[in-house]
Amino acid sequence: MEPEYSVTLCQEVNREMAEKASAYPGRFYLFAHLPLGDGQAAAKELERCVKELGFVGAMISGFGVGWHYDVGMQVIRLMLAGDYRPEKDFQR
Repeated sequence: MEPEYSVTLCQEVNREMAEKASAYPGRFYLFAHLPLGDGQAAAKELERCVKELGFVGAMISGFGVGWHYDVGMQVIRLMLAGDYRPEKDFQR
């Protein structure tokens, strides 16, 4: 993917996620999508997401086994930390 397109796409996705999550304050904690092909742009987008959009950070796959593994590991970490609170009516 071209770096310029990647930056624009990540910005749009992050803005859209923040907009959707704002309808349910305190329910969702967002991780930023970053244009990893451009380190400067990735750092700038992460800063924007955290400072302006209220994201908690970014999830970057370090094991190369895919996002399913990464999400599972994050859920386990939340459970062990006592921060995992599944909602009964999560799917609305």
